[in-house]
Amino acid sequence: LSFNPIEAIPSSIEDLFSLERLDVSHCQLRALPDAICTLSRRFASLRAGFNFIFVLPRKIGNLKGLQELYLPKNLLSVLPQGTIEYMTGLQKLDVSQNRLASIPRGIGLNYGLRELVLSCNQIDKAPRSLMGLTNLNR
Repeated sequence: LSFNPIEAIPSSIEDLFSLERLDVSHCQLRALPDAICTLSRRFASLRAGFNFIFVLPRKIGNLKGLQELYLPKNLLSVLPQGTIEYMTGLQKLDVSQNRLASIPRGIGLNYGLRELVLSCNQIDKAPRSLMGLTNLNR
């Protein structure tokens, strides 16, 4: 679905029980629906970069099977506390080129994280918990 003028993902996405990957990059999304947080453990990759997303659903942490979350070049100013750190399967997180001023302190609890891309934001202080991410290679 990438590179299409999609402004919203319908809430009926929750009915796609076997969905493993979703690429809605380079669309015109302003938000991700709450329904995306109810997808199964099979859902492994969400690519939603180059949109106008300014907030993530509060329950995005429910996506325990998600391995890749790509959200570069959006309008995010915050990663909700108590979300990313509970995505225990997450290996790659790219939130570069947003408006983030901070990183959730609990991100260091996500020991499986191998790639963390935070460039081109407004972050002035990194939490000490990042030192716990010993598997990072990028």
